[in-house]
Amino acid sequence: MAAARIAARSTFTKTRRVNLRVTERDFNLAHARAREEGVD
Repeated sequence: MAAARIAARSTFTKTRRVNLRVTERDFNLAHARAREEGVD
């Protein structure tokens, strides 16, 4: 049971890689907004 609890906890701490195709304009807007919100 403890192993299951540890596995469940670590599931939420993993980072996920996502491959998205967006226009350069949309990327720049999203990047600028992320910087404003402190997500660099």
